[in-house]
Amino acid sequence: MSMIFPLAFPVVLGLFLLLLVVLVFVVELGILGYAYRKIGVPSRDMFVVMLLSLLGSHVNVPLYAMPVERLLPAQNVVVFGRAHVAPPLQEEA
Repeated sequence: MSMIFPLAFPVVLGLFLLLLVVLVFVVELGILGYAYRKIGVPSRDMFVVMLLSLLGSHVNVPLYAMPVERLLPAQNVVVFGRAHVAPPLQEEA
């Protein structure tokens, strides 16, 4: 007995995922709106604060840089017939 793959399945799945994303966005917006109202941010400024926090999350400010003594090349390791790139092992003395 073979199953027939319905042609509408990708469309229905895509609509379901879109609906799920919209639902999560609306719930999050309501929860964040409630939180911003509790701390005193007006509702008209809530969207601006959320947009600025989203844009600010893409900026990476390095706080600390660690010096590297020496960099070893990555090693190709074959496990069960599959090749993986493994970080180098350095044994401590």
